[in-house]
Amino acid sequence: MYTKFKYLLPLALLATMTEVSAQVLKLAGVDYLYYPKVRLNDDGSSLQVSFQEFNSYINVPMKLKNERTFLVNGLQFSLLEATSFSDISTTEHKQKFYKISYSFMVIHRLTEKWMLISRLSPTLASDFGDKLNSDDFLMQGFLVANKQINQKLMAGGGLIYTTRLGKPMLLPGLQLKYEQSRHQFFTFLPATIEYNYRLTQEEKLWIGFKSVLNGDNFNSSIDNFSGSVQVDRLNYVVANFGPTARYRFAKIVQLEIFAGLNAMRRYHFEDAHRKLHTYSSQISSYFSVGLTIVPPTRKPAAQNQE
Repeated sequence: MYTKFKYLLPLALLATMTEVSAQVLKLAGVDYLYYPKVRLNDDGSSLQVSFQEFNSYINVPMKLKNERTFLVNGLQFSLLEATSFSDISTTEHKQKFYKISYSFMVIHRLTEKWMLISRLSPTLASDFGDKLNSDDFLMQGFLVANKQINQKLMAGGGLIYTTRLGKPMLLPGLQLKYEQSRHQFFTFLPATIEYNYRLTQEEKLWIGFKSVLNGDNFNSSIDNFSGSVQVDRLNYVVANFGPTARYRFAKIVQLEIFAGLNAMRRYHFEDAHRKLHTYSSQISSYFSVGLTIVPPTRKPAAQNQE
């Protein structure tokens, strides 16, 4: 039974395309992200912007009778609070955005080495200030194929339809995972590059370095969040890089920390007339912390028997 899951769980997680570790499927979790207040780069602008985000999610895997196909049903809720502050008016403008998404993923083993993964994720992303309409709805998804080249190396690729770059886009996706001894390297372009090193004999404590490109797209009721712009839609893109740490302090509970620099923070405000207003901010710090529920790991002795 475990032989099937040792390949399934990492691949299932890669397919979720979330800012999470690439080592095991996360069954449930909560996390908090904070982008401190920082000034915009526009000449003469007195506007500063900060973001904080809270996420919760659950993933339920299920094996079909054919022993080659797994289904993963997932549900996610996110709250994003954006705050702008003007030095001139000394007033703050706050807006809360919500995201509720359901994901349905199919993981099918084609051969001993090849696996096909597909995912659809209908999403509501809005401040819910008005009645729901088609502008609040987004559809995301992907189709990727992975090959287990050998015991250490896995590679794959496919097509992704995502808002990771701020607005819905169809993008190619390339992924690579290499694992040897205590070292792990994982990349899923264009989203994530990550290296981890296991400090303990058992898989309890890991440290590493990660670079993540992320973004989102929210519908908005008419307001004055950005000052003079009446916002109808908010798109944003961020690029974070820095050290990571994760510690499993119980059989199925894991603490994860990611902090560093936010090298790029871009905002696209679309007004009621569909005119786009683009801003970028200065380099700032970044911090996230999360608790996750993960499957229990095997003991080292069991690993050596294989």
